[in-house]
Amino acid sequence: MRSVVVDTDVSSMIIKKRLPIALATKLINTQPFLTFVTRAELIKWAEVRSWGTGNRALLARWMASGRRRKFVQSLPAPDGASPRCRRPR
Repeated sequence: MRSVVVDTDVSSMIIKKRLPIALATKLINTQPFLTFVTRAELIKWAEVRSWGTGNRALLARWMASGRRRKFVQSLPAPDGASPRCRRPR
């Protein structure tokens, strides 16, 4: 299984179930990864757009799914990154 880094736009389309079929087929038999930047952007987007608790819970479950079902794994922040870079603002 090959690894692929999924950016914020693709992650958003997956969460919203709006991923084009052509792109979805490219993700078959892959191990998707999110960078810490994409995770932070998704969390910040939910805050800026005033998502309700239901949508925030959906996002949290989707990001946590990697730990349970090996769907989306997260790449950690680099060791040298400041603590401020490690959490969404």
